[in-house]
Amino acid sequence: MAPFAARRTAHRPLAHRPLAHRLVVHVGPAAAIAIALAMFSSAHADVTNWIDTAGGAFSDPSNWSNGVPGSGDTAVFAITPTSFPQVIIAGPTTIDRLLATASHPTLVLSGQTLSVLGASPELPAVEIGDDVGNNTLFIRQGALVAPSVSVGPLAGGGGTLYLGQLGAVTATIGSTLVGDQGSGSLFVLSPASSFTTGELWLGLATSGSGVFSSVGNSNTVVTGDAHVGIDGIGRIWTTNHDVHIEGDLYTGAGPASEGELRLQQDGGDLVVDGSAFFGGEGLTTVSMTDGPHLVIGGDLTVASTATVDLKLWNHTVPAEPALSVAGSIVDPEGHLQPRLKISGSTPVFTPPIGSVYAVIASGTPTKWPELQVPAISLARRYVPVETPTLLAVEVQAGLADLNGDNAIDQADLDVLLGAWGRGSSPADFNGDGTVDGADLGMFLSALGV
Repeated sequence: MAPFAARRTAHRPLAHRPLAHRLVVHVGPAAAIAIALAMFSSAHADVTNWIDTAGGAFSDPSNWSNGVPGSGDTAVFAITPTSFPQVIIAGPTTIDRLLATASHPTLVLSGQTLSVLGASPELPAVEIGDDVGNNTLFIRQGALVAPSVSVGPLAGGGGTLYLGQLGAVTATIGSTLVGDQGSGSLFVLSPASSFTTGELWLGLATSGSGVFSSVGNSNTVVTGDAHVGIDGIGRIWTTNHDVHIEGDLYTGAGPASEGELRLQQDGGDLVVDGSAFFGGEGLTTVSMTDGPHLVIGGDLTVASTATVDLKLWNHTVPAEPALSVAGSIVDPEGHLQPRLKISGSTPVFTPPIGSVYAVIASGTPTKWPELQVPAISLARRYVPVETPTLLAVEVQAGLADLNGDNAIDQADLDVLLGAWGRGSSPADFNGDGTVDGADLGMFLSALGV
C-alpha cells in the first residue's frame, strides 16, 4: 500500500498543490518571490470575452468585450449556456490563456496554429468547464499547442473537449488533466488527428471523473506517465485506434477510486512502454472487446489492496495474447481476475474445436490466476492451458460429444439413438428424464455449429 500511496501524493499535478508549497518546494524561496511578482504582473493582463453568439472572425475586435486577445491575454468564452458560436481563426494566433466556462464554442483553425502560452504555472493554459452544467469546446482543422489543459476543473460541473471530427487536429500538450474535481471528457475523433501530451491525469479528486477517448485511425501518444483514477474515476476508451504510453501506467490509486481501460476492436490497442501498476486501494477494470490488446513493456504489479477485473469479451484472435507483459506479473494476493468470453457480435461466432486462444503472456515464469471461462454448452467447452509463460484456452467439443472423441458427428448421433427412450443418459440434454425428440433437436443444433 505504501508505494502506491506515495506515488499518488508525489505525482499530483503541480497546479493542484497549495500555492506556497508549490513555489517554495519546487523552486526555492528567492525564485518563489520572482515567480509571485511575475504572476502579479500577468494578473493585470487583459481578459477579454467573446460576445457574438452567432460566431465570426477571431481577429474582429467587435466580437470581443476588450479587444482581440494577444499573447499576454486571456480569451474567455462565457456568453450563455445555450450559444454555439463558430469562431474562425485565419492566421497563426497566440494568447496566454483560453477559458470556456459557458457556451459551446467551435474554434475552426483553418489549418493554422493556436498557441496558448500559459505563462502562469499555477493555472492551466486551457480550461474547459465551470461549477454549473457541462461546457463544451470543439477544435477543428489545425494545430493546438499548450503547456497544460484542464477539462472539468470544478465540482458540480463539467467540461468536454472535442479534437477533430470535422477536420484533423494536431494537439501538443504538456500536461492534460481531465476530471479534476468535476466531470471531464476529452475526445480525439478525426481519422487524421494526433494528440500528444507529456502527462495524462484522469479523475483526480474524489469528486472528479475523467474520460479520455480515442476513436478512429488517429494517433495518441503520452510521452510521460498516465494516471487513471487517482482519487476519483478515470477511464481510457479506445475504439479501433492505438494509444501509446511511453512512461508508466497507474490505475485505481485511492480507496474510492476506479480506473477503467476499455479497449474495443482489433487495432484499439493500449501499448505501455514502461510498467503498469493496477490499483492502490481502488478498483481497476480492463475490458477488451473484439480483439484489441494490452501490451506492457515492463512489469505488471497488482497491489494487495486492489481489485482487478480483466474482461475479455468477443475475443476472436487466437494467435496473439489479449494481455502481454514483457516483464513479470506481480500479484501476490491473486487479485487479477480474468474472465474470458469467446464469441462474436455480428455474426455470432463459435470457434472451431481444437482452437487455442492465448489469453495472457508473461516474459518470466508466472503463477497464473484462475481463469473464468464460458460455461460448457452442448457445442463447446473451454479448458485453460498453462505453461510457465502463457495462459491459454483450448476449445474442445461440448456435452454433445457423447463418445468422448472431441468431435460432434455421426458417432455421437448413434449413441443418442441407442439411448432413445431411456430415463438416465448423458444424451438426455434437457434433463426431463427421457431421451426423445427434444434432445435430438438440441443435438442437431450442436452438430450444425
